[in-house]
Amino acid sequence: MKKLYTLAAALLFGAAALFAQDEQYVQFVELNKAGEYVPFENGATITRSTIETVDDGFEVSVFINSGLYVKTLKDNDIMTRVAYNIKSLPNGRHSICYGNCVEKTETGQFYYPGLSTSGNITSTVTNPKGDPKSLAAEWFCTAEGTAVVEYSVDALEQDGAEMVPKPGGGFISTPKYKVVKSCTITVNYVNDPTGIDNVNAEDIVATEYFDITGKRVAKPANGLFIKKTTDSEGRVTAKKVTM
Repeated sequence: MKKLYTLAAALLFGAAALFAQDEQYVQFVELNKAGEYVPFENGATITRSTIETVDDGFEVSVFINSGLYVKTLKDNDIMTRVAYNIKSLPNGRHSICYGNCVEKTETGQFYYPGLSTSGNITSTVTNPKGDPKSLAAEWFCTAEGTAVVEYSVDALEQDGAEMVPKPGGGFISTPKYKVVKSCTITVNYVNDPTGIDNVNAEDIVATEYFDITGKRVAKPANGLFIKKTTDSEGRVTAKKVTM
């Protein structure tokens, strides 16, 4: 009988350990038209192809938004950092504002916050409970093509401290962190104006033209322009056209 109790206890402990391994701390979600956050499976691959534009008064920038948020699955705030692997970036730049904004124009593996000079994680981004935080990841594209980026959000726990030299001598202790759980998603950003959303002409509610300096043009004549359209559902597309 004692052996049976011991076996049962071992099985329960093993099950609890397995559950703890599978337990997620954060997950990627998107906001649907009904205002609900819809989750993605860990390791999912999604495609984004909706072209948007922003006019800052000097130029018109064309970009595709990932539309991703990071949701905390715990009953408390979670310390996190984002790791992103830019696998393909045929033109333009990649921007992410999970915390401060960081832009990259080359492929490679990057982190925000970055690692310390000793290779440790010493800075974090707080992801609040009950309030999904926007990843604010976008591809600002200057031509057609496909950019591919793999994003991972790492949940962190404090793991001792790092001794950092102080100017003038001595050291100061700063917390360092370890990764306890991660969620991952891959985004294919597709800039293909001929295939975006298959919007019918009768669905277009507004059309605007801009010259290459970003100035709005009422009646475009000969030359290269950016054509911006808005459909009945509020979706915005833009493409370069020659008149």
